[in-house]
Amino acid sequence: MSGAISGTPRQRLAARLVAAASALACALPGGALERLADLLGGAHYLVARRAQRDLVRANMRRVCEGLEAAGLATPRVSVAVRDPRRLEDLVRGVYRHHARYLVELMRGPTMTPAWLAAHLVLETPETIDAAYARVADGGALLALGLHFGPVEMPAIYSAVRSGRRVAGPMEIVDNPPLQAWFTAQRERLGVQAIMPPETAGPELRRVLREGGLVGIVADRDIAGSGRPTQLFGSPARLSGGPALLALESGVPTYAVAIRRIGWSRYAGRMEPLDVPTGGSLRQRVEAFMEGEARAFERLVAAAPEQWWALLFPIWPDLVPPATRA
Repeated sequence: MSGAISGTPRQRLAARLVAAASALACALPGGALERLADLLGGAHYLVARRAQRDLVRANMRRVCEGLEAAGLATPRVSVAVRDPRRLEDLVRGVYRHHARYLVELMRGPTMTPAWLAAHLVLETPETIDAAYARVADGGALLALGLHFGPVEMPAIYSAVRSGRRVAGPMEIVDNPPLQAWFTAQRERLGVQAIMPPETAGPELRRVLREGGLVGIVADRDIAGSGRPTQLFGSPARLSGGPALLALESGVPTYAVAIRRIGWSRYAGRMEPLDVPTGGSLRQRVEAFMEGEARAFERLVAAAPEQWWALLFPIWPDLVPPATRA
């Protein structure tokens, strides 16, 4: 390992342990690991700080009430709006699904074309087929996802389906050897990690200009410089970068998500997003982000407990004053 990514002894040990855990996870039965993760996620809920559980609960309540107001609530979400016990079931589910995501992250190398064919159901096949028909003809594609379900899987599916690499910004881990492992893992799965995410714009624009594929997880304003929009009926901030990228490139843009529908069973959806062409840049950005937010709401509606971004601040008015920046 070069000096640039050598790290401290503790960092190197952490990276080796993660690599060993991934190798073990790939060797063990996936269903059994998912059930174990589900139990560990439930335990995490029990030992989590009260302030965090309170935040997740407030976030989940807002999602459920927003879905109800928009006419998107499933029966169990409607019940959760009125029954605190059912709402708490969804809160507990956030922790369980986050734990299952970590197992899926470790098991990424097992998600081969044959595995995806056996475990993934496409709920919007016509939209997906049309999108990848354009890709097969050399067209570019921009996909916007969420911290929802198995976050890595849409990009893996896209790389498998297209036979081309998918470029996307990647957050930097404060551990160089571990960062190198994550980057190599994604590269093996057909995902080109572009870092740091704050300066990824020029490279992503180049990829789209040359007819490539770009995937961005776009549901959190991690940098703190996002633009305001309405999300589940209340003001929130989303990153404006994806909107600018879509508007500048003009390429077909989609909201995408894959959710769990059982043990080792998944369902994928893809929604086209309108890329406005009229009005000022500000008006077009606002219109795009409004459509993006509505699409995200529809994708989350079927399984809000799988949107594990709820573990983090989303709506400024729900963040305890002592924790605000």
